[in-house]
Amino acid sequence: MSANSKILSTFLAIIFFAVVSAPAFSEEVAEGTVIDAANLNKLSSQTFEGETIASLLPKTIQAWIRERGLKIELVHTTPYPKDPKLMAWTEKNRTAVKLNSKTKKVQGWQAGIPFPDIDPDDPDAAIKIVYNMYYGKPRGDSQDLSKVWTIFVNGKDGVERSRHERIVRVFMKGLLRHEEGPVLGDGNILEKRVGILLSPQDQRGEGSYLVRYDDGRLDDIIAYPVKTRKVRRISGGTWMDPSPPTDFVGDDFVIASAFPAWYQSYRLLAKKKILVVANSQNPNWRPYKTGDKHPSFDLKHPPYWNPTDKWEPREVYVVEAIPPENHPYGKKILYIDADNWNPYIGEYYDNEGAYWKIAILSYRLFQLKDDPEAWIVWPPWSVNVDWQRNHATIVLDDSALEGYAFNSGVQPKDLNVQFIIKEGKKN
Repeated sequence: MSANSKILSTFLAIIFFAVVSAPAFSEEVAEGTVIDAANLNKLSSQTFEGETIASLLPKTIQAWIRERGLKIELVHTTPYPKDPKLMAWTEKNRTAVKLNSKTKKVQGWQAGIPFPDIDPDDPDAAIKIVYNMYYGKPRGDSQDLSKVWTIFVNGKDGVERSRHERIVRVFMKGLLRHEEGPVLGDGNILEKRVGILLSPQDQRGEGSYLVRYDDGRLDDIIAYPVKTRKVRRISGGTWMDPSPPTDFVGDDFVIASAFPAWYQSYRLLAKKKILVVANSQNPNWRPYKTGDKHPSFDLKHPPYWNPTDKWEPREVYVVEAIPPENHPYGKKILYIDADNWNPYIGEYYDNEGAYWKIAILSYRLFQLKDDPEAWIVWPPWSVNVDWQRNHATIVLDDSALEGYAFNSGVQPKDLNVQFIIKEGKKN
């Protein structure tokens, strides 16, 4: 072989090995694609907005697709606008807010996101993320959720029963638009809340009144059973008790609602993009319509709890939360938005480490009518699935029916047991 032939052969060999060893470019999945059990394996290595489908789906969601028929329709990411008042307080917090290393409580917080700068190498990064979720969500100064519908579902037989209630929350810290400033009172109370059952008829008027403290004390809770018409005080430790007939433990409200310092420890597992329902598009509750009254869920086909919304990529922090020893769960895994701090997914494991439950929250953007700069991000639906029991609890509300009222003017003094009695009779 001539010298020129050897050079040519060597050159061709280099080109060949460069081609075969080069990383393959993944095919980009189109918006509107529906991921289901039939195509999940095929799509897993393909990408959406530059991320592989496999990496965008936590293992628990992949199992939901394969084993329970969940379908996920892809849409592109739609960012939320920023509330300037929320961001102004957040900027102040860079120097004003501290985490007490001994008590694990926050010092100096009045409003806004307490810890806007998360350093993954900070040993307290995980609990700071949880405090951002707890304090910093764009939730409004008050909430009057007048059309909340809860549906109890058996994965084999379908819908068991449902109930309608009204939930009113008034916050006393973190206020952005209250005439008295960001903190009401001495700063030791975070919120007051009432819940009133409006159906079924035999429970109409029952309710509870809760005071959530911000100094680590357990909640004050008063229940009003309509049959006895006598108030009774409930232990503040109910935050970690089962709440039948739901699939919740007390602090499963909006995935993780316990005062963060009540948990033993937190650990930051990852920062990554996953698919979530950040801009819910379906109407959730249509009681005056014929046909499907709850189009956000497939209540007609097993397991009768699959949501039918649209999913988009969002960057999240993945945090492991370890509760106290007497808690029913051994751990929670929380998927928390890295920009607006809303939790999207919660995975709950029993004390033996077995996968037990999963919760998903959707979100929708709401603009206050009297303030074009005020933006609220709140879940129009949620679902908690007990994987071991094959049972789920769906919670729905619908802004189209004026079910949401943020910053309506309700004050802390308005909420008490008399409010429950009065409103229960009225509705």
